Amino acid sequence: MDASAVTEDPPFLSTAGANPNFLHIDTTIPTWVESRGTPIAGISTDFDSDTRNVTTPDIGADEMNGTCMSTSNSTTQSACDTYTWTMNGATYTTTGTYNYVVGCHTETLDLTINTAATPTGASNQVINGGVASDVTIEDIVVSGTGIVWYPTALDAANATNPIAAGTQLVDGATYYAVSVNGSCTSAALAVTVTVVLGNATFDFTELNYYPNPVIDKITMKYNKKITSIQIFDLTGRMVQTIQPNSETAEINFSKLSSAMYIMKLQSEDGKQAEIRIVKN
Repeated sequence: MDASAVTEDPPFLSTAGANPNFLHIDTTIPTWVESRGTPIAGISTDFDSDTRNVTTPDIGADEMNGTCMSTSNSTTQSACDTYTWTMNGATYTTTGTYNYVVGCHTETLDLTINTAATPTGASNQVINGGVASDVTIEDIVVSGTGIVWYPTALDAANATNPIAAGTQLVDGATYYAVSVNGSCTSAALAVTVTVVLGNATFDFTELNYYPNPVIDKITMKYNKKITSIQIFDLTGRMVQTIQPNSETAEINFSKLSSAMYIMKLQSEDGKQAEIRIVKN
C-alpha cells in the first residue's frame, strides 16, 4: 500500500460537477488531504492550474491552503560528544529537545549528549616508596571520572590492555589516563613518573586526618612530630607549606579553590607520606 495513502471522506465543498466549488476542499476542516501527497515528476499544478507544493503537495485534485491533521513522533537518543540526526542532517553538540516539521508531521528528538573530559594532573610526577612494591598505578595523582590507565597512547586510543590495579610503576615510564563516562571516553593524559625508593613511609595506622573532604580546616595527628607539610595542586604547583614540628597540626584550606590536592608530609624520623585531600 502506498505509504502516503490515507482513509477519509474528504470535506468537499461540493461534489456536483456544475458547482464552482466542485471537488474543492473546505479549508476550515482538518483533513488528511492537506500536505499528505507525494510529489510526482511532471505534475506541478492541480485541476484548477494552481501550483502544487513541490515537497508536500495535497492529496487529490485540489491544491489548497487547508487545515492539516497533525501527527508526531518522538525519539529518545543519547550520544558521546556529537549526534547527527538523520531526519534533518543536523549535528548537535548539546543536550536538548529538537523538532523537525515537514508539512503536518512533527518529529521530536529528545537528545542527551554525554562527554568525558580529559583527566587533569601534573604530566611529570615523583612517586616515593620504601621498596618497589610500594609504588603502584594508584599512586599517580590525576582528577577525572572513572579513570582507566593504559601503557601506551595507542592502547588508550583503542581502549586495549588497561593496566590492572596494583601494577607496580616503572621509573621513567609514561602512563596514559582516560576518563570514562558511560560509553564515552576522553582523550588521554600522559604522565611520566620518577620512582624514588628508599624513603621510609609513615605508619598509616598511626596517622589520622579529618575531615576529608575539607571545607576550611583539616587536622593531622601522628605518633611522631610532623616536621613539614607541603600542599600541591594537580599541576604540581606548591600552594602552601608549613613546618608544625608537632604531633598535631591544623591546616587552613579556606583560601584554596575547590579541587583535589596532594599533601606531602615528613616526620621527625625522616619518614614521608603523601595523601589526597579534597577541598569542597
